[in-house]
Amino acid sequence: MEDKVIDLHQTVYEIGTAHPEIIDMMISLGFEDLGNPAMFQTAARFVTIPEGARRHGIDLGQVEQKIKDLGFELKEA
Repeated sequence: MEDKVIDLHQTVYEIGTAHPEIIDMMISLGFEDLGNPAMFQTAARFVTIPEGARRHGIDLGQVEQKIKDLGFELKEA
């Protein structure tokens, strides 16, 4: 079930392209910029979820739990 694994070392763009539901979840947690297609096509190509969480002041643990709630596993480093 490899397709339900999220690697937090990947960019938000890579994850969001493969799993659009992750972007919807992130927007609901406060990553509003991802709702702008231009931001998704530019900034999201260079930022990982942990970096984005830190920049937006969002608890990474909360993001990780929401990813798991969607049925994904987190890839271990």
